[in-house]
Amino acid sequence: MRLVQVEWLDSMTESEWQSLADLQRKAEAANSLNNTTVGYLLLDEPGYVLVASTETPGVDGGKPIYGNTTQIPRCAVVAVRSLTVGRKHR
Repeated sequence: MRLVQVEWLDSMTESEWQSLADLQRKAEAANSLNNTTVGYLLLDEPGYVLVASTETPGVDGGKPIYGNTTQIPRCAVVAVRSLTVGRKHR
């Protein structure tokens, strides 16, 4: 399983009544909608990517199981980068 870093854009909703000027100000300040998810790339499909942060090997009849999954719509994905994990020797 490939370890990846997925950079993606989130959405924002507002449930209160606001002027257009207030909404525009909030939208322009919302550059913090950039997110980063790190984990195992389970699926890389045309419509989405599926990433899991936890893998437990050999549980389901010898197959791994996955937890803490995040499905990200492809249109929100900015970049998918492969990661390498180094091991330190003692």
